[in-house]
Amino acid sequence: MTTPCNLLGLGNVLLDLVLTVSEAEFNSLRLPVPRGQVMRMTSAEQTALLSRFPAERIHRYPGGSCANVLRAFAWHGHPAKLLGLAGDDEAADFLFQSFQDAGVDTSGIRRLSGHTTDCCLALVTPDGERTMLPCFDAGAQANADSFQDTAIDGYDHLHLEGYNLRFPAMLESVLALAKARGLRFSWDLGDVSLVNAHRSKLQTLFRANPLACLFANQFEAQSFVGSNDAATAAAALAEFAECAVVTANADGAWVAARNTPPMHIPAVPPPRIVDTVGAGDSFQGTFLASYYSGFPPDEAARRASSFASRVIALPGATMPPMAPQAENNVKAIPVQSVL
Repeated sequence: MTTPCNLLGLGNVLLDLVLTVSEAEFNSLRLPVPRGQVMRMTSAEQTALLSRFPAERIHRYPGGSCANVLRAFAWHGHPAKLLGLAGDDEAADFLFQSFQDAGVDTSGIRRLSGHTTDCCLALVTPDGERTMLPCFDAGAQANADSFQDTAIDGYDHLHLEGYNLRFPAMLESVLALAKARGLRFSWDLGDVSLVNAHRSKLQTLFRANPLACLFANQFEAQSFVGSNDAATAAAALAEFAECAVVTANADGAWVAARNTPPMHIPAVPPPRIVDTVGAGDSFQGTFLASYYSGFPPDEAARRASSFASRVIALPGATMPPMAPQAENNVKAIPVQSVL
C-alpha cells in the first residue's frame, strides 16, 4: 500500500527548442562547450544559431529541469506545483497549457510584464545526446521577494535544481520558508559547471538543510566527491541525504542510503532512441513519486529506469501516453509560431 505524497518545485519556466543535427552540422557550429553539456547564450546568439537552420527542423516542447521532474511526478497521479518566473508572451501561454495538461499546478508561476520567457536550445546528435544552450530573461529577475510563504501552502516536499544557485537570494528565501514549515528537500546537482563553481557552498547548504534525496549524473558526482567510480560517488553523496542516486546513462544507476552498500540498478533499454532530452528529469520525478509513496530506494530506481526508457523513445521531454503502444503517435510541434 502506497501513501499519498505531493511535490513542490523551484525552477526555471523554460521553453525547449529541439534541433536534431548531424555530426558534421554539430562540428561546424564550433561551440566552446563539450557535447552533452550546458552553455548559456544570449538571446541574440541563440537567434543567430537558429537562423542557420530551416524553421521546420526546430520543434518546441515544455522544458526546464525541475518542471520536467514535476511533470513526471504528476504523471504518476500525485499533486505537483511549480514555483518559477515567466514572461508575458505566447511562449508562456504554451508552457502554462502544457504544464496544466500534465497535471502540474501553475499558480506558483509569476508572469513578468516586459520580459520574455526563458528558452533553451537543445542540439540532439545522432547518438541521442543533447547539448543544452539556454538563455534567460524572466527567470533572471529572481530575487528574495519572488515568492511568498503562501506559495508553499499544502505541500510537504520541495525539489530544487542546481540552477537555483545562480539566484542565491531567491534560493535562501524559499529554503527558509520551506524549512520553517518542515518540508523535506530533494536536490538535483544539475550541471558539472555548477558543481565546479559552487562545491563548497553546496556542501554547506546540504549540511544546513538535510536532504531526503540527492541526484547527480556520473560526471556531476565525480566533480562533487572526486571519484570517477559511480558506486563510490553514490556512497559519498549519501553522507548528505537519506538516499543518493547517481545515473550513468546506459550503465544504469547506483543508489546508496546511509549505512547501506550502494546498489546497482540496470538501465532498461528503450524501445528506440529518439533523444535523451528529459530522460534524467523523468527518472527523478518517478523516483520521487515512488520513494515518497513508500517504496524502498532500489525499487524506486527500477521504476524510474523503466519510465525514463519510455521518455527516451519520444521526442523532447515528452511524457509517455498511459498506453505504451500509443507512443508511436506522438508528434513533434513545429516552432514557426514562436521564432
